[in-house]
Amino acid sequence: MKAIGHCPVYSPDVRVLCHRVQNDRIFRQLCVTVCMQDKFEPTSVGKNPWILLSKCPINVRSVMGDLSEALKEATKDVHQQAENTEFMINFQKGHVTLHEFKLVMSSLYYVYEALEGEIERNKENPVFSPLYFPLELHRKSALEEDLEYFYGPQWRKKINFPQSTKNYVERLHHIGRKEPELLLAHAYTRYLGDLSGGQVLKKIAQKALQLPATGEGLAFFTFQHVTNATKFKQLYRSRMNSIDFDSATKKKILEEAKTAFLLNVKGL
Repeated sequence: MKAIGHCPVYSPDVRVLCHRVQNDRIFRQLCVTVCMQDKFEPTSVGKNPWILLSKCPINVRSVMGDLSEALKEATKDVHQQAENTEFMINFQKGHVTLHEFKLVMSSLYYVYEALEGEIERNKENPVFSPLYFPLELHRKSALEEDLEYFYGPQWRKKINFPQSTKNYVERLHHIGRKEPELLLAHAYTRYLGDLSGGQVLKKIAQKALQLPATGEGLAFFTFQHVTNATKFKQLYRSRMNSIDFDSATKKKILEEAKTAFLLNVKGL
């Protein structure tokens, strides 16, 4: 088999061989570009192109499949780190005070105010528009409702805005104006997390803080216009995968998703 050129993204010294891989479960009939060093024998490639995946750099493997799967793989470690902070470990055990909960909700308000402001700015931009679901997902108004419940009508004058949260907000405004394609990473991190683990935290908070069964103080966790969270997340991932990003942009999105998790750890 003859090499057809140099890898346009990763290295001028890496040969590129194309193989069409028929496997619906993993690549959904995508034409997978397998990067390989010249030392590999083409005959062995023809027999089993999968052996080359273990030889490729992780960033090559991550950008080959669906973006949603690549994001899940790329953020595995930082996701685990976010789940294992002292606050989150205690929260999951039901050891959370009202004061701590109010501080987190205050920080979340500033984060979603910035995120959703930039989403509105880019709602017609093709790099984000397929993921524009304001009715189903946006959390700012729900957080306003919760903060009024906890702090009263003058809540805006009472909530904290720590520097760590300001750093998070500044990052969101920067990418919204300069690199809007990276908004996807933050929307993915926040909204899909809220639809998943956030629902568990809702029950824990309600019990630990003895909040009303009618839902006051927990509007943030309640998605009134999402009737089936599993199906909606599938739709969201499908829309995400439909956006046409080149490999270099995909790589930047994966890195930004890691940054998003770290900002959540530091800023909330």
